Amino acid sequence: MLRRYGQRGRESKIAVAKALEGKNVAVISSGDPGVYGMAGVVLEVATLENANVPINVVPGVTAATAAAARLGAPLVSDFAVISLSDLLTPWILIEKRLNAAASADFVIVLYNRKAKDVKNR
Repeated sequence: MLRRYGQRGRESKIAVAKALEGKNVAVISSGDPGVYGMAGVVLEVATLENANVPINVVPGVTAATAAAARLGAPLVSDFAVISLSDLLTPWILIEKRLNAAASADFVIVLYNRKAKDVKNR
């Protein structure tokens, strides 16, 4: 199950193991750890490991809201955030989401993780 997360899964597993040893652990993620960040991976690992350790997710600023503010076009109405990464989501589903968001007239924020294991589309 964790294999699908690659390096993030391995790092999260180490962090949870250290926490189970009683160590204080911090997992740092750029942007908001709850939006395409490490929070979900760490929580999933903790669940799979039956780890009864406290986990505190501190929200950050997403790339979506930071870029919108920088452009002078804050996201003040309904919008959709869609990742173009097909590591965890099949491309056919990504296309379906893109079409649905476009047909609903949403402002669309696209995330495209740059990684060696993400296919070019």
